[in-house]
Amino acid sequence: MSNQKNNFRILSLKIIEIVKSIFNQSPAGDMDEYQPTIFLSNYLERNLNNISDLIFIQKSGTQLYFKVGNIDDEWVMYFLAYPKGFAIQVNKDPMDPDERKYNNITLSFDTNKQLYFYGIKTSGYGPRISGKEFNKLMNDLAYCMKIKKFYISDSAGIKCHLNKSIEIEHFSIMRVIAGKSTFYATDFKGDFKEPKIAKDEINTINRIVSDDDKKLIRDYLESLKNTDIKESPENTEKCNRINKIIENVLNELSKKYYVPEILKFIATPYQSDTVQHGGRRKSKVTYKKQNKRKTKK
Repeated sequence: MSNQKNNFRILSLKIIEIVKSIFNQSPAGDMDEYQPTIFLSNYLERNLNNISDLIFIQKSGTQLYFKVGNIDDEWVMYFLAYPKGFAIQVNKDPMDPDERKYNNITLSFDTNKQLYFYGIKTSGYGPRISGKEFNKLMNDLAYCMKIKKFYISDSAGIKCHLNKSIEIEHFSIMRVIAGKSTFYATDFKGDFKEPKIAKDEINTINRIVSDDDKKLIRDYLESLKNTDIKESPENTEKCNRINKIIENVLNELSKKYYVPEILKFIATPYQSDTVQHGGRRKSKVTYKKQNKRKTKK
């Protein structure tokens, strides 16, 4: 593992522990709407310079900027908080004000839809940190903050590793063609926004994509393990063919819904009636049940 990836994980654990400590002081019971981010923002503003291991940088409007720590001599993990959301950003040291071009994750509350929305950028400037690492960090932060659910618009794309100049759009559709779960379904507990419709769409994909095209994509996903592949005309053609397969699938699915339901995911990181963490879920055991088990002969 590279030093950058290792340091990113160390800093992820650091910010998780800081947020967990803050929410250990939150009011008892569930939080409604966007109360978790309001509570976090208010707490941070009251304690700008009093939180161990979190360095306050500046305030811009309602947004507070903190330095979590250095990934290396060039790159820093920053934590941004405001009443309706928060963000983790990997940016320069000192921070470049052109923030949009850097890798980040955000969670923002949409007052019209009464729902948090998750955003992720991993193809911008910065060290090579995988989407899976960012997703894990968001899942753990949302859990610590008792956020019950958030919406993900699954439009994630990747560079075709057979030719890095070509972008493969809708990585999740490619995964479904290969018989796998969508990208975010592997990293977050939750379900599609409309599960029944999404299941029908998966069946449609399985029906309309030829066996040869399925094999091409399965072989491509398997080839991701090989880091020594050279660019070639043949590989370029494979990238273009994969994009064409995905385009055909999207055209078919969009005949019913402009945005297919398999690209709409609701993550549920925290449920008050369960004890869960790290993608696992375990039902609480009440005192009555515990006592019954103890007395059973």
